[in-house]
Amino acid sequence: MSVGIVQQVLHVNTLCKELDENKIFLKAIEHYLDTGGAGTVAIPGQDGTYENYPKVHASSAEEYLEKYPDCCRYYPVEVDGKPLSVLSRFLERQCGFVGIDVHIRYLKDGQIKTDFPVFSRVRVIDTSYQIFSYSKDQ
Repeated sequence: MSVGIVQQVLHVNTLCKELDENKIFLKAIEHYLDTGGAGTVAIPGQDGTYENYPKVHASSAEEYLEKYPDCCRYYPVEVDGKPLSVLSRFLERQCGFVGIDVHIRYLKDGQIKTDFPVFSRVRVIDTSYQIFSYSKDQ
């Protein structure tokens, strides 16, 4: 391995270790609010049929994190037993995975409902806090 490659590997590792966890969480939430969000949600009624209701989002990542302080997790090594590939780590400068529990709120009969189930989304974060989709098949 050449000295240049070793220096690059060490540099990326250093950058990844210096990431601020709170900023990681805020960037993941911003990504969710920007990409996952507007529109409607289908909620099952008591008779088994689904009705669509408008989604209600937090006005900012800070508000979301304040409302759901345990919503996010950072996985710098692996997620679901799958690590980042060497190419992703060092060529694309990806640092790890960030998971976010998505709390879907919606408007029904003029009131915000929050009883919709929570689900998680996993994304990849790089050394500049950019969030990317994660495919388990990568």
